[in-house]
Amino acid sequence: MADNFRFAQLQPFSLSGAGAVIGDTSITLKSMLDINGNAVTMAGTFGTIGFGTLNPGAGLLEEQIAFTGLSNNANGTTTLTGVKSVTFVYPYTQTTGLSKTHAGAAPFVISNTSGFYDNLTAKADDEDITGSWIFPNPTIAGNPVNLGYATSTFVGLTGDQTIAGVKTFTSLPVIPVLPLANTDAASKKYVDDTASFGAPFASTTVAGIVEEATQAEVNAGTAVGATGARLYMNPSTGAVNYKNGIASKAINDADTTQTIAHGLGKVPKKVSLYVLGINGSLLFASSGTYNGTTSASVGHSHTASIVLSWNSTSYAIGLAGDDGTNSVPATNGQTGVVTVDATNISIAWTKHSTNAPTGTISFMWEVE
Repeated sequence: MADNFRFAQLQPFSLSGAGAVIGDTSITLKSMLDINGNAVTMAGTFGTIGFGTLNPGAGLLEEQIAFTGLSNNANGTTTLTGVKSVTFVYPYTQTTGLSKTHAGAAPFVISNTSGFYDNLTAKADDEDITGSWIFPNPTIAGNPVNLGYATSTFVGLTGDQTIAGVKTFTSLPVIPVLPLANTDAASKKYVDDTASFGAPFASTTVAGIVEEATQAEVNAGTAVGATGARLYMNPSTGAVNYKNGIASKAINDADTTQTIAHGLGKVPKKVSLYVLGINGSLLFASSGTYNGTTSASVGHSHTASIVLSWNSTSYAIGLAGDDGTNSVPATNGQTGVVTVDATNISIAWTKHSTNAPTGTISFMWEVE
């Protein structure tokens, strides 16, 4: 680290030859040796700038100068270059070249001029420091902090640093949303978005990702959903819901569709009918059920019968004379094709002959 401004205590000197005139940017001295007789140098004696006075104590002839170069000549003289005239009072303005003429042999001294002191700092002044000052590490409050201490002790706004010790935050720090390295801190959004990423699908032995089943998937008994995860059943989807009611039908009615609101609120998974009929003094009965895949029915009659017939989407009620065949449709009766949706049980009745059995059937229905 260089000292750009140095102090020197030297003997008086004098101008060589005819002296110097206004505007000169260099002056030549008869000689310029230190007190011990050694030649002086710009860098070694003065640094980057030196100050002196021409004709000190000579009234109006006195002039303060600054110089930035020095050459020791072969004939023993010394030339100062980069000469500027410096005003005596603030703001110590430096103007290129001399502002006065000085005769040969005019005295020149290296002195503590006002311009010289302007290069020093003062305790009571606001100062702009252009050089580099080195301070030891601070030990008490109020000590200046050097750059090395600051960068090794405090967290910087930029740059990579290793932070030791436990740091407690009273306010939450804000970090980038997306971490990049394995050791990067993860933001709340990143965790929320990826909390289940990489987790296994659940099974009977492994806890993991599942998918909520739709009503259709519950009805179908589907095990795995569209995401590839095992399905779980929401209680609102799988809760047992049961409805029933009673309806009746005149056996010899013309073709008609009978609509029964079941009130289940969804397409039933199971439908059951329990039918009881009276034809004069004769009693006949039948019952049947359908779960979407399998159907079953049973019947009993005297001289007339009721037969329940099922297929994949509907089933039929057949009312027949006792011809020993229990056929559907009856050769002398009518049939009812039963369908269901999320709202109704619908029976589309068809009369097959004019001499169908007479009387009324009553039936209890159940859905769940």
